[in-house]
Amino acid sequence: MAHKMDFANRDRLRDSWRREHLDPATLWRRAGLASGSIAVDVGAGIGYFSVPAADLVGPTGKVYAADILPEMLADLRAFLPAAHAARLETVNSTEYSVPLADQIADVVLLSFVAHEVDDPARLIQECSRLLKPGGHLLVLDWDPGVEPPPGPPTEHRLAEEALVSALTTASLSVDARRPAAPGVYEVLATRRP
Repeated sequence: MAHKMDFANRDRLRDSWRREHLDPATLWRRAGLASGSIAVDVGAGIGYFSVPAADLVGPTGKVYAADILPEMLADLRAFLPAAHAARLETVNSTEYSVPLADQIADVVLLSFVAHEVDDPARLIQECSRLLKPGGHLLVLDWDPGVEPPPGPPTEHRLAEEALVSALTTASLSVDARRPAAPGVYEVLATRRP
C-alpha cells in the first residue's frame, strides 16, 4: 500500500521548508504556464501550487485544483483570495481519474503525488490525457536516495527512473530532469501529438 498524505498533516504542505525551497511561480513558469493558460494541479492538497498558478494565468486563464480528499479542497477554498475565485476551480478526483475533459490543459502539475499511488504509470497516463498536444507535465517527487526529513520514508518514495519510464509509456517526451530542492527531483515532459 502506497504512503498517503493525511489531512491532519496538511500544515506540512505550507511549512517553512517548502516556502524556502519550492517557489511555485518559478516552477510553474519553468513548465510554461503564462497568462491565459489552463492548468491542472493533480493532488493539489491545500493549494500551495494552485493559488500562485491563478496569479500567473490571469483573468483569461483557468486553474483546476484536483484532489481525492474533499477536506483538502475545502481548506483550499477557505484560504482562496476572492480575486482568484473566478479562475480557480476545485475538482474532487479519484486516484486515477480527474473528471475533466480530454486535452484541456496547457500544463499539468503532479507534485509529491506519484509516490502516493500503487500504480504511478496509470496516474501518469491520466495526466497525459488531460494535456493538449504539446502541453507540459511537471512532476516533483521525493528522491529515494535521500534520507528524510522532509518527506515520507525512503521505502515509500518513487525512483526517478521508474517515473521516466512511466512518462515515456504515456506518450510524453522527457524535456528536462533536475533537482528541484534538497531531496526532491523535478521532471518536465511534453505530450507528443
